[in-house]
Amino acid sequence: MTHSGRPMHPQSSTPELLQALWVRERFAPTTELRAVILHGDGPLYLPAGPGSGKTRVLLWRAVNLIAVRGIRPDDIFLSTFTEKAAPAQRGPSGIARRRKRAHKPAV
Repeated sequence: MTHSGRPMHPQSSTPELLQALWVRERFAPTTELRAVILHGDGPLYLPAGPGSGKTRVLLWRAVNLIAVRGIRPDDIFLSTFTEKAAPAQRGPSGIARRRKRAHKPAV
């Protein structure tokens, strides 16, 4: 939607710079992915399954925020993790337990 409340066609609302980069990189986002990439008003939570392209889309979103919207890179936080990595996200103890198991001294 535009600020006037009229719906925008996703292709026409994509900045020319992004369109040119997508052509150069042979990236053709779906309408849903394009909406995520172009989202720039506040935080974005993006639940998606393995192999869905989350990381690639988050990186394109960062390109949009920096190159098109003029957001400073220091003001952007991107994070992604898998269910397998979730225990490590629960705090330093999860990370410490993994490291301890990985670096057992040889006997």
